[in-house]
Amino acid sequence: MLHRTLALAFAAALARADTDAAKVYKCDFAKHQCYEVPPFTAGAASLEVCDKLCGVATPAPTPMPGLAKVYKCNKAKQQCEEVPAGTAGAGSEHACRVECGLETPVPTPPQVYKCNKAAKRCEEVPAGTAGAGSEYDC
Repeated sequence: MLHRTLALAFAAALARADTDAAKVYKCDFAKHQCYEVPPFTAGAASLEVCDKLCGVATPAPTPMPGLAKVYKCNKAKQQCEEVPAGTAGAGSEHACRVECGLETPVPTPPQVYKCNKAAKRCEEVPAGTAGAGSEYDC
């Protein structure tokens, strides 16, 4: 009797539930279409999940404005050309200009080492560290 009373109370609470409650959907695989079902229906999910399971096409996200442009060197013309993101060999404009021979690469700072006497070995440290020098000096 208690079980039945609880079940009825729960059903009544659901009936009074706010209409803005999360909606759930189930896929009709024959039609590849999602339809709204009551909460707690077996196999139900959010519309986004249902669409993916059901094979419903979801629109592609629009690219965010202001995304970095990518370039590739046109070696025949010795110039950089803007290309779609994901193009093999594409990169920043600076990297493209270096590849095309239009700019020199930014030099890499030399590695700096300091002796770790406790460990009896040389360790790489940031440039400007007191007592640091080349690996040979370490």
